[in-house]
Amino acid sequence: MAELKVLNVSKTLDTVHTLSNLSLQLGNNEFAVVLGPSGCGKSTLLNIISGLIRPDQGKIEIDGEDWTGRTGRTSYMQQKDLLLPSRNILDNVAIPLLLKGINKKEARKIAAQYLKDFGLEGFASYYPRQLSGGMRQRAALLRTYLFSSDILLLDEPFASLDAITRRKMHFWLMELRQRYQPSVLFVTHDIEEALLLADKIFVLSARPATVRLEINMSPTAHEHEQVKKQILSILENENNK
Repeated sequence: MAELKVLNVSKTLDTVHTLSNLSLQLGNNEFAVVLGPSGCGKSTLLNIISGLIRPDQGKIEIDGEDWTGRTGRTSYMQQKDLLLPSRNILDNVAIPLLLKGINKKEARKIAAQYLKDFGLEGFASYYPRQLSGGMRQRAALLRTYLFSSDILLLDEPFASLDAITRRKMHFWLMELRQRYQPSVLFVTHDIEEALLLADKIFVLSARPATVRLEINMSPTAHEHEQVKKQILSILENENNK
């Protein structure tokens, strides 16, 4: 099981009221996308869920247990890949296993088993500077997965990629999701990306952010167009506030 609940979370950062009584739920094996105006607090929300910062009020529950302000239960991939330039790809992706206390030889052996599925076969000895942007993101995602494989928090992981590479990464991520079935909370500014990937979409208001709309996605293209118009209308209104 990997069910996440954000319950009535509020947060003020440096006198800026960022989140206000925000609640959302991520089901087991569900892919949920968070959309919202720029600067509304989406990254702050992920920081709170991951336990890096505490909310002023509200709590984070995972599988019914209170994880508010506690790290180690979710995996968090930020916008930059944050790969260490001095380590090769295999040693980069093995870092979470070392942090769990697994010895280096065994950690490298375990990590190596995932390289093919993550599109990195044959690149174990390469360094981040030798890889394309898409391959660096795959390495970063593998490292995130190995930290805690069942709940992934992804903060605009493909935002820095060109359009063609980004599209390829979308389909690759969907295939990966079918294989490993994690629960995913994915932050983006891209409505098309959300429509392609999501089982559920949360549309946030302008700061202080709360959930303005929750959408359970249908597979039909016609309904996607209706949802897109609905989301655009909300975001345009929120941006004008």
